[in-house]
Amino acid sequence: MFKQTWVAVSYASNLPTAQSRAAFLEERGIPCFVEGGALADELATSRHLTGIEIKVHVDCLQEAQALLAELARRNVGRAELTCPSCGEKIEAAFDACWKCGQDRPAENSASA
Repeated sequence: MFKQTWVAVSYASNLPTAQSRAAFLEERGIPCFVEGGALADELATSRHLTGIEIKVHVDCLQEAQALLAELARRNVGRAELTCPSCGEKIEAAFDACWKCGQDRPAENSASA
């Protein structure tokens, strides 16, 4: 019987970040899943939670690493914003509010 091999490509300190990274990979054709999310739900109040992994098939590891590096570069210098709809914080890595789903407002670029 064929056994698939899955490896961790990224770790996250919270479930929304892990889910966002996994969705980014899936949108680009990389099969993946989040492991450790159930523990995150149980320990949602912990600010030092670790162990949430995004796993990909070993054959997709290099491509997934490159895509996540691209995502990190895209988020450099991006500000944390407040959702205009519900007032929740939208962290730099997210394109929409986790609470209400409102799209991230456009950021004004300061000209030099």
